Amino acid sequence: MGGWGFAIRNDAGKLEAAGAGQIAVVASQLQAEAIACLQGMKSVAEQGMMHLEVETNCQILMNALCSSDWDAAPEGMIFRELKFFIASS
Repeated sequence: MGGWGFAIRNDAGKLEAAGAGQIAVVASQLQAEAIACLQGMKSVAEQGMMHLEVETNCQILMNALCSSDWDAAPEGMIFRELKFFIASS
């Protein structure tokens, strides 16, 4: 069991939105990071925000979003969904 959370700040650093939730079955910290990123992006899209900058302390997640090197990893489905979401939004 695990959890995810995100905070959305504007360009002045003011908190605009935040969210958190549970993951019934979590396989890794990387999976939880990726789910948090996906939930945050979905929240941004629902609020009509168009320009965003993703900040994370997880270098592997950033590498996975910037290349296809991690697409075959156990968390690859989430990475591909994130990249599709970014490209289509």
